[in-house]
Amino acid sequence: MDRRYELDLTRMFACLMVVLLHTAATGWHIDPSLPEWRYYNLADMAARAGVPLFFMLSGALFLNRETLDPRRFFLRRTLRLLLLYAVWSSFYALAGLLQYGGGGHDLLRRAAAGHYHLQFLAIQFFLYLLVPVLHSCLHGKKLSERYLLALFGLVLLKENLSLVPNLPEVLQILLDKLNYTYIIYLLYIPLGYWLSRRTYPRGTRAVCLAVYTAVTLLAAWGNRWYSIRQGEPKEWLYGYLCAATVIQAVCIFCFFQTWRGLEVKRPGLLLELSGCTLGVYLFHPFVLETLRSLGISVTMSVPIKSIPFLVFLVLVICLAAVWGLRRIPGIRKLLSS
Repeated sequence: MDRRYELDLTRMFACLMVVLLHTAATGWHIDPSLPEWRYYNLADMAARAGVPLFFMLSGALFLNRETLDPRRFFLRRTLRLLLLYAVWSSFYALAGLLQYGGGGHDLLRRAAAGHYHLQFLAIQFFLYLLVPVLHSCLHGKKLSERYLLALFGLVLLKENLSLVPNLPEVLQILLDKLNYTYIIYLLYIPLGYWLSRRTYPRGTRAVCLAVYTAVTLLAAWGNRWYSIRQGEPKEWLYGYLCAATVIQAVCIFCFFQTWRGLEVKRPGLLLELSGCTLGVYLFHPFVLETLRSLGISVTMSVPIKSIPFLVFLVLVICLAAVWGLRRIPGIRKLLSS
């Protein structure tokens, strides 16, 4: 199968949106009636579709395959997410321990809880368990009974472990990570699959940009109105399944789908940048927090200047670090899913 470069472009843009979201969020907790909050709110609203785009990419990449071996997928994709979570949550837990102090139990608790952005890995792990089921339904393939029994066994294990009295705190935190409510995000996966198979007429790009811009501005205005009315910053229209976010994600995904069939004579740089996206996602909060400790944050200037500057700086640092780390044997696996 030919490389679909439009999916690489989508992945890179989704990563940019996540960095923008977390950068603007560092200045978000102020009085919403202040002029500065308008920019934080607008940037956050503009970037809400970043995480849903990653889910849609999973649908485009995995559900378009003619065959999908559940066992191979579980070993190569799903279990890899557990490894990534273990390594990166330990990294952030150790960083927190060095900064705030604490003992061995604090380290274990922080490692189990994970950094806020690592929640994406927990959600993706849950969704990946169900990707073979979706693939079987969409392609009319028979799914191994063993795989379904294994899923049932996993549910039984979680539910019965939760019944154990005085369960250790760390284990309880880990069990809570397997949250059944994550299944609502599963809908983004077949949506990405369906949109990736469509043919888009001339003018789709302009329509997508216009709709995305209009929805973003309207939702940002609505969220600011509601926050001012409540007297504090509110995430009223920030949900990943909010209608505004769904429309944003569809517009961005379809925009990049119009580049399907794009021919790249020398794809090396594009593929390298695409390959670095997960590493940037995993590493960027550490860079943001380190810069903030050095006095470099969105509050150092007016947001319209500081936000794009800080996003650019974080991306440059992360890309340089991830690019270098990917050259070290064995480390590359910890920066890719």
